[in-house]
Amino acid sequence: MTRCCGGDGGVDGGDDDDDDGDDVPLDDDGDGVDFPLREGISPADSCPPESSFLSGVLRPAEAAVTLREELEDLEERVRVTKQLIQDKEALIARSQEEAEGLKAELKTDLAEIRALNKQR
Repeated sequence: MTRCCGGDGGVDGGDDDDDDGDDVPLDDDGDGVDFPLREGISPADSCPPESSFLSGVLRPAEAAVTLREELEDLEERVRVTKQLIQDKEALIARSQEEAEGLKAELKTDLAEIRALNKQR
C-alpha cells in the first residue's frame, strides 16, 4: 500500500480543494480511494521510510533516564531561582530599612533647620 502525506496546504495538511490543478490523484491499492499529491512530488519524496520514524525514538529505560535527568536539571534550576528570589527579597528588605532610617534622619535634620530658621 502506498502511503501519502502530501496535499496542497489545506488546514488539515491535506487537499484544500481549491481546484488549482496542483493535485494528482493516486489510487493506492485499487479500492477506488484516491489520495491527492502535489504535482511533481512522488510518495517516496513526501513520506520517509518507516525506519526513519523510529530512529529518534528512545527505549523506555532510556526515556526514563532522560526524563529523570531533565527533572533533576529543572529541580536544580528551581532551587537556584528560589535562592535568587530570597536574596533579592532580603536585599529589598534591607534597602527599605535603610530608606526608613534615612527618612528619619532627614526629618530630624529638617526639624533642626526649621528651628534654626525660627531663631533668626
